[in-house]
Amino acid sequence: MPYTRCFRAKTVCRFGEGSSRYRSCIKAKKPCDSVLVASTHKKEEAAGKELLRLHEELAQLQSLIATAAGRLSRIQKTQKLIRKR
Repeated sequence: MPYTRCFRAKTVCRFGEGSSRYRSCIKAKKPCDSVLVASTHKKEEAAGKELLRLHEELAQLQSLIATAAGRLSRIQKTQKLIRKR
């Protein structure tokens, strides 16, 4: 997982030779952390789940609307037949 500076810069993080830290961290004399990255991924995952739930709800509502439109159409046809008599 990239650390915060690489994530913001949209660059690939590479480890320094003989080190467990990223090269850019060592050069910039900054700590390596991935707190922002992890929280961003969690937010994206939650947003994706919410979007899926909303799509499912939309499909269900569209189905209900189609059913109601069919019923309305039958009622209108029945009313026309009754008026003709």
